Amino acid sequence: MMIIGLCLFVSFSFHVYAFLLESIWWTSRKAHKVFGVREEDAGKVAAFAYNQGFYNLLLALSSAYGYYLMFFSKEKVDFGAGLLCASSIVQAGAGIVLVSTG
Repeated sequence: MMIIGLCLFVSFSFHVYAFLLESIWWTSRKAHKVFGVREEDAGKVAAFAYNQGFYNLLLALSSAYGYYLMFFSKEKVDFGAGLLCASSIVQAGAGIVLVSTG
């Protein structure tokens, strides 16, 4: 359970940070540097980044809620396990695509 919790924490933290960069801090130089976007091009992809940020936030929240249900709810353990498993598969798949596309 501790390893699952640690993996969830790392994943949750990464996706919340990505949300902040893409949806809240997109106009900052830090966000541009992280994503390799020139300042003059940042406005052109701002809507895409905003949408992607919320995708990351919802992934983080769904896995955290699944973890909560799985380990702290007596009635919805199976639902929590399914939600945690599904969100983890989506995150792993997205990570593979991200790494493979450079």
